[in-house]
Amino acid sequence: MIAVREDKKINIISIIDDDIVYQVLASKIIRSTELVSEIMQFYDGEEALDFFEENAENSSAWPEIIFLDLNMPYMDGWQFLKEFANRGFHGKGLSTIYIVSSSNSDIDKQKAKEFSEVTGYYIKPVLKEDYLKIFSEHLASY
Repeated sequence: MIAVREDKKINIISIIDDDIVYQVLASKIIRSTELVSEIMQFYDGEEALDFFEENAENSSAWPEIIFLDLNMPYMDGWQFLKEFANRGFHGKGLSTIYIVSSSNSDIDKQKAKEFSEVTGYYIKPVLKEDYLKIFSEHLASY
């Protein structure tokens, strides 16, 4: 495990997932790490993109890490990734995106690698140890 100063915390992370139960469980696990100050929750990709659009000139309000589900109504994770890239959001902010999906498909894993915005791919449920690794690496990078 990477050593992180105790006073360091991630300011904001986001969960983009239509599953309310997953949102509650993931938020509870993330809070238990004590490495995140705020959790933003979106229930589909369109809702999240609207937030980024509304805050396009204020990237400090953006989450540092995004946990993105692939299978959602209205706008799924793939559509979100395409729009996020097309609108140039990845270049403006420091958001790191992790796919968090119930899909164990090699096709999905390979497709995720085609997006430079995606840092990793995790199969649900994500364990506390996984979140700790992600957060520790992120905090150690700055």
